[in-house]
Amino acid sequence: MLEVMMKPLQNQVLSPDLLQYFKVLQFSSEELREYMEQMAQDNPVMELKDIRVAGLYVPDREAGAETAELDGEANAFSGISAAEWKRMEIQRKLDWLASTDHQNRVYYGDDTERANDDYIQDLREYGESLQEYLKSQLVDSLFPGQDREIIDYIIDSLDKNGYFSEPFSVTAAIFHTDEQKIMKALQVVQDLDPAGVGCRDLKECLLLQIKRRNVHTGERTDANKRKVRLLSESIIAEDLRELARNRIHLIARKYHIDIETVHEAVAEIKKLNPKPGNAFNDRMNFQYVTPDVLVVTLEGNFQILAPDFHIPRFTVNRYYSQLLETCEEEKTRKYLRDKISQVKRLQDELKMRSSTLIHVSRALVEHQHRFFEMGPGNKIPMNLGDIATKTNLSISTISRTFRCKYLQCRWGVYPMNYFLTYAIAGKGEKTVQKKECNVTIEHIKAELCKIISKEDKRKPLSDQEIMEKLKDRGIELSRRTIAKYRLNFGIPDRYGRREFSQE
Repeated sequence: MLEVMMKPLQNQVLSPDLLQYFKVLQFSSEELREYMEQMAQDNPVMELKDIRVAGLYVPDREAGAETAELDGEANAFSGISAAEWKRMEIQRKLDWLASTDHQNRVYYGDDTERANDDYIQDLREYGESLQEYLKSQLVDSLFPGQDREIIDYIIDSLDKNGYFSEPFSVTAAIFHTDEQKIMKALQVVQDLDPAGVGCRDLKECLLLQIKRRNVHTGERTDANKRKVRLLSESIIAEDLRELARNRIHLIARKYHIDIETVHEAVAEIKKLNPKPGNAFNDRMNFQYVTPDVLVVTLEGNFQILAPDFHIPRFTVNRYYSQLLETCEEEKTRKYLRDKISQVKRLQDELKMRSSTLIHVSRALVEHQHRFFEMGPGNKIPMNLGDIATKTNLSISTISRTFRCKYLQCRWGVYPMNYFLTYAIAGKGEKTVQKKECNVTIEHIKAELCKIISKEDKRKPLSDQEIMEKLKDRGIELSRRTIAKYRLNFGIPDRYGRREFSQE
């Protein structure tokens, strides 16, 4: 006999309006701007205005939240004028330009090469690609017919780092020619700037650079510097594997020289760029970040602001608003009502978005107060659940709020996800979310670096010895876990950290 039982089930069904709000909440600034522009194209009632010069969404401390427009008037919050906010924004952009001016630079010890590097940097500022820059150096009359076609093909085949990895046999088959002709075309590319492009592996990349440097500066340097640079060329050609293993003493023994000279040669090698094409690639892919949240200190307290000057202003078109009042056709009136309601819903959604951003950011700042007071290296364990508990919001809402959002404070601009860090589970291999544990990966890295900075460089500490020293500082981890973190932090093992001195 079949028995039919009825059990009550609870299913949470989100309304279309709430689903739309969640969609707006998770948008990044750029995505939100694109969404609004597309909406303005689809909705004739929505009138999109210029992006506001300055504006802040400031929560009402008692009655909720409201929007403060700063079109030339003094900011009602903290007395900061619109002109001052604009000046701060311009200064922040200038600071950003200054800080990125030297990114991905290759510093040579020669003034001529440094000037050439500055020129390449200027080209990158204008967004010129590596391929465009290389082709601009070629003189058409010197490479007629198929020769130029092969050279252009090689340039277009370079990867983002400037390497050419296609076998000569394949390229030769494409152009129905011999491999010797392909090699000559590649040599033409390798003679272009920046030095090192067109290489087939790391060794060739470094050799192309060091040989060009030795040729350009050979007559202007003293005998000792020439000796060091020739030694660096020999090390690249024959001893890269030993150098990677930090076997300085073996290299010194091989060339019958003192260890100090080997260190000087290694210093020359470190000035070379293993990825000569990456400088162009990095600049072209870099995007300016607009912070969604500002954390400022006023009268000793942290204040959370949600700047909205990057969000386009919009309103209901006056013509369609008046048409709704005068039009007698019900179909038209319904269409206008729907479109106007859509615009007003977006206004409400943006207010809710800003209010949620501030609410969540305030909880974040309260939880990570050590970081905001003392700076990087002072984060404490925090997960989405911690913020959900503080704000009485769901974890999914917190996740949407954190997505693609940036927070600016006195220490810099950070993705909000940067503050999500988890506690370490004692002497195990797992990472857990324990409120009673205040050891984060950043804290482990800081302590590990402190220990290594104080070790005897001639006899570095083993992972076992590091484990004991961390234990003395209240951090209990297994030797295996320490080795894993050390590798993740880019710290070599004891042999790679060893420094050799002349006996």
